[in-house]
Amino acid sequence: MLRSYQNNLPPGWDILTAKTVDEIEDIRPIWQQLQAHKSVPVPNADIDNYLAVIMAMPNCIRPHIMLLRRDAIPQAVLIGRVEKMQLKCRIGYKTLFQPTMRCMSVMYEGILGEPNIDAEVYKLLLGQLLLDLNDGEIDLVNFNYVRTDSPLFPLLRRMPGFFCRDRFPRVEAHWKMTLPESMDAFYKGLSSKHRANIKRYRKKLSQDYPGRVELRCYSEARQIDQAVKAAGEISEKTYQHALGAGFVDDEQTRTILETAARYGWLRVYVLFIEDRPCAYQYMLNYRRTSFMCKIGYDPQWKQYRIGTTLFVMVLEEIYRDRAVDSIDFYFGDADYKRSYGTEQWPEASLFIFAPRFYPICVNFINFTLRGLSLAMANLAHRAGFITKVKRSWRNWLNRGGTNNDNE
Repeated sequence: MLRSYQNNLPPGWDILTAKTVDEIEDIRPIWQQLQAHKSVPVPNADIDNYLAVIMAMPNCIRPHIMLLRRDAIPQAVLIGRVEKMQLKCRIGYKTLFQPTMRCMSVMYEGILGEPNIDAEVYKLLLGQLLLDLNDGEIDLVNFNYVRTDSPLFPLLRRMPGFFCRDRFPRVEAHWKMTLPESMDAFYKGLSSKHRANIKRYRKKLSQDYPGRVELRCYSEARQIDQAVKAAGEISEKTYQHALGAGFVDDEQTRTILETAARYGWLRVYVLFIEDRPCAYQYMLNYRRTSFMCKIGYDPQWKQYRIGTTLFVMVLEEIYRDRAVDSIDFYFGDADYKRSYGTEQWPEASLFIFAPRFYPICVNFINFTLRGLSLAMANLAHRAGFITKVKRSWRNWLNRGGTNNDNE
């Protein structure tokens, strides 16, 4: 049964909390209705994708959904989960401290309620989360990639207690590409040098391997074994794999892929040369937007700028199908995203730590290391070699190549 909370809420307001799958199913119509009002819905906040993820995650303890109502009328849904999380306290890519904590993770774009959502709604939901932190079950709350220009962001910086706040959230650009009307229009939007480079590398690849270059798209459940095998083989050779962020063949990945295939979202593009997988793009076509979840390429083929070649070939396939109007490059900034993106907005992930001794100590260590990392990055940027440092580190991780060859 859904639990109702009215403590510290204005008259007429209450919050229902769902902590089991059955309770989530009770509010499915409300969830779907509120998400339909989003100007650009994302797969992270889709109820079926969410359920698939929590059912497959080995470290997920339970779901945590909050339904905010006013006079029994739904105003907003907050989508989260309670999980065991290893918080990586690091400088740059180097992890120095990795405590295991019980974390309440709020999904990306996981507060639904447009067009009625405003600062007051965010404040009420955040206030309940702060009360939950006092109960002792969870050690911290993680808000994934919040827009810094939203009403929520300043509340996250201001409402938690002084020792519980995230002191140095890292702000990054989130890039999106609205598709031009045709491939010709896409090429015209590039610089002449960029166009020439794309044509040169594609021509070189075709000349060196005539008739032996093939793009395959896996979109059906029966093709998942092939997609996982090919993408996994490539991912093992990338720097993302060395960081634990590559394409992994496990139950969670397969469950998510199966769910995506069931609803027609799945697109895993793999470029083969001489029947060997050399680059992949894992994408989800969701509500007229193609979300680029993961990419990777075998550094053996970096001389052909194989990531760029694959991107353009995938784009050609998208134009043939025209099932989407835009490409969302998802999280993190990169040169290739800036090259192709047509719009961007700032985002940052933030933690709120429980007002207890251990979480506060972890927060102190985390923001100290992050502050040092930011200071070092600023110095490197001013000195003009930050990009070289990043590339050298990535090359060392994958022993010979960088994964984002569009940079």
